[in-house]
Amino acid sequence: MQWNLTSGNHAFLLERGGKILAQTIISIGETAGLPNISYLDQSPLFHDILKNVRDGETGVERFITTKGRDYLVSYQSVPSSLWSVMVLTPFYESLSDIIPLDQFFLIFIATFILIIIFTFYIGKKFTDPVKDVVTGTQIIASGDFTYRIRTNLHDELGELAMSFNKMAEYLQNTYQDLKSTSAQLAQSAKLAAVGELAAGVAHELNQPLMVIRGHAQEMIEGNSVPENIIKDLRLIEKQTGRMMRIIDHLRAFARQSTGAFEQVNLNDVIDDSFTLITQQLKNLNIEIMKELDESIPRIWGDHNRLEQIFLNLMTNAKDAMEEKGEGVLSVKTQPIMDMTGDKNGKVTGVLVLFSDTGVGIGDNIMDKIFDPFFTTKEVGKGTGLGLSISYSILKDHGGSITAESNDGTGTTFRLEFPVERRMLPRGKNKKGDKSRESAS
Repeated sequence: MQWNLTSGNHAFLLERGGKILAQTIISIGETAGLPNISYLDQSPLFHDILKNVRDGETGVERFITTKGRDYLVSYQSVPSSLWSVMVLTPFYESLSDIIPLDQFFLIFIATFILIIIFTFYIGKKFTDPVKDVVTGTQIIASGDFTYRIRTNLHDELGELAMSFNKMAEYLQNTYQDLKSTSAQLAQSAKLAAVGELAAGVAHELNQPLMVIRGHAQEMIEGNSVPENIIKDLRLIEKQTGRMMRIIDHLRAFARQSTGAFEQVNLNDVIDDSFTLITQQLKNLNIEIMKELDESIPRIWGDHNRLEQIFLNLMTNAKDAMEEKGEGVLSVKTQPIMDMTGDKNGKVTGVLVLFSDTGVGIGDNIMDKIFDPFFTTKEVGKGTGLGLSISYSILKDHGGSITAESNDGTGTTFRLEFPVERRMLPRGKNKKGDKSRESAS
């Protein structure tokens, strides 16, 4: 029997009983490296291997003969027979056939280096994004909200970086809003101080005006003044009277509101509001058009706070038309009829329309105009509180305010007031007040 084996290998065909049926043909000169059956049988370990062969098992085992030779034995049963094949190979030769030791060392070194490089790469891939987040949190904690993490990852670490950037953007916007709000609050505090000072100055001015007006009236009633001088004195009397009315109204407007509601004619409130701002409107070539329906019912409210609403709207209209150098401010009042009842209708409220021909309000900011501190005016000219306060006062009166505008052509504010009786602002009534209102 001749198999394709190297010179150092030897194959046997065994019967399950242990009898050697055939073995490889050994060429002359090659017997020195092959085991002799006589001393193979003398090895106790070889007896165990033969037992496994007789049992039809398959395996690879190492054993040393009684002569001290080291072999690797491979055995396997032949299918559908009672035979087994056994191959003996010198142990170290079997390893060298698998891979030479010098090549094995080089492969080991190369593999080790690749493992280190791969470990470093994986570690860097996972730790760098985490380090970036830690660095970012430290930078943001120092007050710099502009820092962003740059990443091309699309896994969980990429989502972490994106979430960090969103948080940083939110903090940056919030910080900017906070700075703006702080500046506007400071401006509001200044305006409040100026308002208190103006009320005090108005009180002080009232006294000398009374003296001037009194002397003018006394000279008019006397007979010692020429007629041409009396004409001038009457003008002095008229203008000082107007100044005193403005001062009295300013003092009343600056006075703290009691919070109690009473019956109020909105036409009178609008007229009183124009008292404080009419001259400013005329100086800017702004025409005032009033259509005040005398048939509107009185509403329940606070005269002082309602006047604040109308002054805010007049001031905004004035500022919107100031850039154009001219304009028209229209104010209209009319009753609100409930047409769900009889055909004559029932008056349920009062509608007030404020319209101007100013620059208008853009669609992109229309939903923000009633937000506190939102303003498009330059710093120092507006606080962003006027419309927000007006909205709050309207809610206290059970009313509503909406705006319609075309950018560049003007704005119309629509205010609706209910006529139902209320003694205190909405949401502030006590149970006793509610019971008294319902009873009345």
